[in-house]
Amino acid sequence: CFDGDVDPEWAENLNSVLDDNKVLTLPNGERLAVPPNVRFIFEVEDLAKATPATVSRCGVLHVDAAIVSAESRAASTLKTLRAKDAAFADAVAPLFAEGGVVAKAAALGGSDDDAVMASASPQDPLDALVALLDAAIDESAEHGATDPTFARRATYAALFWACGGSSSDAARSTLADLLTTASSSTGDAPPHRMGRV
Repeated sequence: CFDGDVDPEWAENLNSVLDDNKVLTLPNGERLAVPPNVRFIFEVEDLAKATPATVSRCGVLHVDAAIVSAESRAASTLKTLRAKDAAFADAVAPLFAEGGVVAKAAALGGSDDDAVMASASPQDPLDALVALLDAAIDESAEHGATDPTFARRATYAALFWACGGSSSDAARSTLADLLTTASSSTGDAPPHRMGRV
């Protein structure tokens, strides 16, 4: 499974594999036969960089971003985190639950028409969240921070930046209220708050 943009440089090298002969030609000229039970799946945002030769060798399944709910995206994001650090993912799982703060924040982040920079996809805020939480996971491992409170607080902070970083002031204020309420309800609000999250 290939996840990401279809780069014409490597995709052209796969054209012979996608043909009926199923032979992969490596850059050094070596040819490898691919067994008939092997299938290739490309998961891409769009086909803007794909050549007609590559597209004509593939079946295309379009899933409109509007039909994938924020809850489904949040659940998928939690699976990604679980693959990186199961203990961290377990600590933050309630935040990713159906109707949880992650889905609500992602929906807010993707719906701001007055944002400084609009998201290209509803998945963008959650991809940014994963990148920020990767850093938090590394930081917790480096310093031995295994406390679930650290994981949840890191998630609230990462949510603010991932979902509100390019938002308008009004949307950021709404997001801050959401995160403040959620962090207070889970007992993760900082003890000495000087204002909003």
